[in-house]
Amino acid sequence: MESRITIVLCCALVLGACGADPYEPDRTTAQAPAPSAPASPATTATPPVASAPATDSTTAGTPPATDQTELPGTTAPTVASATGKVDAVDTAAGVITIAHDPVDVLGWPAMTMGFKATPEQIAAVQVGDRVRFDFDTEGSEATIVSIADE
Repeated sequence: MESRITIVLCCALVLGACGADPYEPDRTTAQAPAPSAPASPATTATPPVASAPATDSTTAGTPPATDQTELPGTTAPTVASATGKVDAVDTAAGVITIAHDPVDVLGWPAMTMGFKATPEQIAAVQVGDRVRFDFDTEGSEATIVSIADE
């Protein structure tokens, strides 16, 4: 029975030594002597806690503004240029489908996708044309700004 108590006490000491309090100074360095009287809860220092900036009803749910540029594929409008081959023209939907080369500025691989286009832009191309075009992206939508034969 005595050996079990000894084992339990040893385990408790070992486990207690393993858990270091993050607010306690490092025990491996020299320290100033501890005060003779224990601190009362009212005088015990607590670590500062970071708080979120106050928001009002116009900014609630809006991420804070930063000086960083938006990452490719985000919803911020981005203008890019590409080349490709006209795969389809849908006059009724106002869409030109282009099999375009990679768009490095957006991190896009080569792919075939539809771009919104004006009636004038649609009239200027035919299926099979190789084109160079500039386009705006916002979220998952892409709109042709200018398009010309390559």
